[in-house]
Amino acid sequence: MGTRSNIQFRYGTEKFQVYKHWDGYPDNMIPHLVKFLEWNGVRNDDISYTMANYILYVKLEYYLEMDDKVMSDFKNPQSNIGNLHTGIGLVNVCEPKDISAESWIEYMYIVDLKTKKIEVYDPNKCIYVFDFGENLKNFKEPEK
Repeated sequence: MGTRSNIQFRYGTEKFQVYKHWDGYPDNMIPHLVKFLEWNGVRNDDISYTMANYILYVKLEYYLEMDDKVMSDFKNPQSNIGNLHTGIGLVNVCEPKDISAESWIEYMYIVDLKTKKIEVYDPNKCIYVFDFGENLKNFKEPEK
């Protein structure tokens, strides 16, 4: 079973949100989000491109992990290539306080592109705030 999470990207009052079905625990997601933000580079100030690029980034990660047989089935509409058909999707924007136990969301991340902070919620209570600042290459996860 996966560690389900929601990731909300925001810039000012604009917000987009995705559901990620697995690997949503902070030890994985903080480095993952920082690598994505570094990869996304100059588009970090454009929320619509950032959202589209994030979905592409996650799908490309899944695709690059596939073996040759699975990759050869990529264009076959009858194949079930798992992570490319599932794993991440757009969801309605909500706030951490609105996540219910029935949703099965274990963590929520708010990536504020304007203030350059990542807030981590478990799922309703803020447990970490990371400042990814201007230089993502020097970002280090704080000691626990």
